[in-house]
Amino acid sequence: LIPVLAVLVTTGTITQSQSDSITVALSVAKITTVSVLAALVTKGTITQSQSSSITAAVSAAKIAADAAKDAAKIAKDVAKDVAKALKRAAKALANNGNHAAREALIALTLGINVKALHERSKAGESLATMAGVKKEVLIAALVLDQTKRIDAFVAAGKITVAQAIILKAGLVLRVTAEVNTVGDKKGGHHKGDKIDYKD
Repeated sequence: LIPVLAVLVTTGTITQSQSDSITVALSVAKITTVSVLAALVTKGTITQSQSSSITAAVSAAKIAADAAKDAAKIAKDVAKDVAKALKRAAKALANNGNHAAREALIALTLGINVKALHERSKAGESLATMAGVKKEVLIAALVLDQTKRIDAFVAAGKITVAQAIILKAGLVLRVTAEVNTVGDKKGGHHKGDKIDYKD
């Protein structure tokens, strides 16, 4: 209520003295604001018109506060929905049945065969280690490959253009992380290959 009274003092609806009287009355009374205002009108501290203005201002402030709270909740819910959508869209970067083709691309870029790629991965080598001076070339090749697949998913209606833009924006970082990841015992560096559009 105090911020509301401050505004009313600024606008000239009530005086500072009247604002102080209302604040004191509210601090000592264990009754509603409306009852306090009614008592102050009876005492002549404020007029009925001023009481009505204060009541209206308090109601407006409460409505604004409730609206802000609702807006915050809606924003939070929207953020969750966006996060879910982007999570599903990110899975579009996986191979979806083109695992062999992608491995062939990696092997070709590295100048080795797929069998050697598997064996060196099982031994714990990262793609970066295998690539050596060709690391940046490998990253560029994989980024281009995934960019084409993102575009294909957009064309197929599996993700939106907006989702594609966000995915492409972080593509280099994700591919670089994949390239730097140590291979597993199964000889793979692509743990997220399967696409799943469900939550």
